Amino acid sequence: MKANKPVSVRNLKSQLKRVDSRKTKASEYMELPELTGAMPKRGTVKRAGRPVATNPRRQVTMPVLAEWVIGNDKVISF
Repeated sequence: MKANKPVSVRNLKSQLKRVDSRKTKASEYMELPELTGAMPKRGTVKRAGRPVATNPRRQVTMPVLAEWVIGNDKVISF
């Protein structure tokens, strides 16, 4: 038994030619509602990703004397 053999045969058949050849009828446009000025105002824009933090963290760098970090043969880790 081969480990790389797919479980099912991959034979996707595209119907793009059939979809592209289809013409939209005028009666199909009648199904759409009339666009009013209030419809775009009702819409909301949603941004993807993490939400913006209310209290963001910032990196702070400050010089420290070696005597402060290494004291009594103990290393303080931050």
